[in-house]
Amino acid sequence: MMCLECASAAAGGAEEEEADAERRRRRRGAQRGAGGGGCCGARAASAAGVAAADDEVQTLSGSVRRAPSGPPSTPSTPSSAAAGKGPGAQQPKPASLGRGRGAAAAILSLGNVLNYLDRYTVAGVLLDIQQHFGVKDRGAGLLQSGGIPECTVPALHGRWPQPLSQTQHRPHFPEGVFRTHRAPSDQLPFPVFICSFMVAAPIFGYLGDRFNRKVILSCGIFFWSAVTFSSSFIPQQHFWLLVLSRGLVGIGEASYSTIAPTIIGDLFTKNTRTLMLSVFYFAIPLGSGLGYITGSSVKQAAGDWHWALRVSPILGMITGTLILFLVPATKRGHADQLGGQLKARTSWLRDMKALIRNRSYVFSSLATSAVSFATGALGMWIPLYLHRAQVVQKTAETCSNPPCGAKDSLIFGAITCFTGFLGVVTGAGATRWCRLRTQRADPLVCAVGMLGSAIFICLIFVAAKSSIVGAYICIFVGETLLFSNWAITAEILMCVVIPTRRATAVALQSFTSHLLGDAGSPYLIGFISDLIRQSTKDSPLWEFLSLGYALMLCPFVVVLGGMFFLATALFFLSDRAQAEQQVNQLVMPPASVKV
Repeated sequence: MMCLECASAAAGGAEEEEADAERRRRRRGAQRGAGGGGCCGARAASAAGVAAADDEVQTLSGSVRRAPSGPPSTPSTPSSAAAGKGPGAQQPKPASLGRGRGAAAAILSLGNVLNYLDRYTVAGVLLDIQQHFGVKDRGAGLLQSGGIPECTVPALHGRWPQPLSQTQHRPHFPEGVFRTHRAPSDQLPFPVFICSFMVAAPIFGYLGDRFNRKVILSCGIFFWSAVTFSSSFIPQQHFWLLVLSRGLVGIGEASYSTIAPTIIGDLFTKNTRTLMLSVFYFAIPLGSGLGYITGSSVKQAAGDWHWALRVSPILGMITGTLILFLVPATKRGHADQLGGQLKARTSWLRDMKALIRNRSYVFSSLATSAVSFATGALGMWIPLYLHRAQVVQKTAETCSNPPCGAKDSLIFGAITCFTGFLGVVTGAGATRWCRLRTQRADPLVCAVGMLGSAIFICLIFVAAKSSIVGAYICIFVGETLLFSNWAITAEILMCVVIPTRRATAVALQSFTSHLLGDAGSPYLIGFISDLIRQSTKDSPLWEFLSLGYALMLCPFVVVLGGMFFLATALFFLSDRAQAEQQVNQLVMPPASVKV
């Protein structure tokens, strides 16, 4: 027994000496590589430095841990990983992961489509909801922003009917005859969507960095699917429950905005990752357009708008199951080009401070909020605005019995789907062409697209007074230019934010875009519309004009977003260079890491 212990100790000592010798050889090789080879030499030296680093690395943000990549005594190097030799070499990806990456990205993108399909299905049946619950524009806008509405009760010619709880069959009142009664306790709307998103986003971000991400995603989808399906059975007298249920959809969006992009980032390398993230974000206009089409088509086929709210939950349950069983459980940093593993992790507070100091990230996030503001407001109100325009032009009747405005929602949804695809392709192509001429191509292309879009959005309200076809043409061009920046914005984030902060950056940017954008813009437009109509007599003409005047806020916000992209262009090169420098520091020896 003593001989075995001695042999074991001797073997252990020999292994430690051999490991120490190997570390010294790698340090010398790294120094030679750094001295002879520019960027490649520096990258090889920094990677070798991480291989020789201890498990505990001291940074300016405190102590960070390096994720283990194998036996501690045999750390890997880029050379050994490339050769596929040695116990510390990077192991090849499992066959199942290689075959299933495309399918996993498709499933995750499908889930994002369903998130937006569910939200904009409500816009496709908005007139029917207003007729059913007896709410005006302000209350209807809450369905998208998620606030608790004022206590609304229909009044016809100044005479109040019986309380809703005592009426068995509620009559359908003609559009424009509803009056709003404000309960003293409901003076201000309570932003349920904003609050639910604010609470859910950091929770999902925290859980996504520590637990099984695909399980969290599936649970989030199952939750909002159940809430949406239940909302289709809400009785007429409980409109506030419908608003509350729509606000809870923010939980599902929070799970996707914080977790799904990080999974895609771990499935693909840098070049392919940008493409797949572009496809993922293309789901925003695609899902929005399909929402209008689904809402209009299902209510016509079933003869009841409630069935429109039961389609996305069924698809959501299926997608959640597919994510749970078909999306691979990838390790964080799996596809990182610096070694396929997380090199260093700073604290969440330090990450937030670094992002706030990143000027390109801040300005591009504000610009994204402007895009979200416009798409949320236009997506909610344009179908209703065009229907009112046709009523004024005597080409359509005032909506008194559902279904209402199905044709406008269907056409607008089809335009949104096509322009979403065309915008992403056009923006990516224009950016590639401009990169040959300027290094600031990404933010400049976004700025030009935003400013051009503002012009055509203004023309919508000019053309709608006399020509619905002309209004649709302006919508087509304006949305194409507006959607051209989705993929480019994701690329800007990848360029100016280091890999270990990208998940937090995506979550914060998504949170900001919803908070300052589509979470409140539909309600704000509805509020302004009702405010303008308060000083006038209700008529089809003023219903059309008041909503048009309120929607004129959108092009001004879009112009502001273009200014933010121009500001991004001023700092883009310096912030990108700083991010590249920080990436190199992440893989340097402990004494040199300054993240």
